[in-house]
Amino acid sequence: MPIVCHGLSLSLASTRKIDPSYLEALKQLLDEIDAPWFSDHLCLSGAHSANYHDLIPALRTRESLKNVVNRVRYIQSKIARPFAIENISYYANSKHNSIEEHDFINEILDQSGAYLLLDINNVYVNSKNFNFDAKKFLRNLNNDRVIQIHLAGHFKGKDYIIDTHGEEVSQDVWELYKWYIGEQGRPITTMIEWDQNVPDFSVLLNEVNRAKDAATSALGVKHAS
Repeated sequence: MPIVCHGLSLSLASTRKIDPSYLEALKQLLDEIDAPWFSDHLCLSGAHSANYHDLIPALRTRESLKNVVNRVRYIQSKIARPFAIENISYYANSKHNSIEEHDFINEILDQSGAYLLLDINNVYVNSKNFNFDAKKFLRNLNNDRVIQIHLAGHFKGKDYIIDTHGEEVSQDVWELYKWYIGEQGRPITTMIEWDQNVPDFSVLLNEVNRAKDAATSALGVKHAS
């Protein structure tokens, strides 16, 4: 079966040099398993010699855009296979941001030729925390470049929704996912993320089947069990 790899360490928004030994080892792994593509997050995950073990949103400026595009192009040249960036959840906006998030993502895709790993839960979480229309945001993306979708659970706090990957996918996110697939009119490979509080396998399988059912229903076709 095909194996798709997903990373946390490329720190696409960083200005530090990408470790060539990491890319060499990564390429070797991807070649050995013949991965159809590789993906990582559109974020800053470290600086200098430190790894934050968290995903810090990229500054959405022209200078930052140019830096991310150059890094993505370099990564693509080294791994020699399709590369996708993932939109992240975040909890603060910088006063220096001068580009709308969907435009920032689209320009990276257009200038680098990369694909988009679309995390619909992240879009939903951000839309609630920053009071914007999730469907409008999704419509404004370059959806032809979406190569995969991620779904995950979140925690609703008093003031913010926190992306935890430790809960079942919420009903609101299921509805947004089904709407999105219907809008696109095509099946898109989808993965359920569950990184903590991992339940019994039957619960995970149920989430996978819900994704299949939601997608096939949105496309108006019957799902063969």
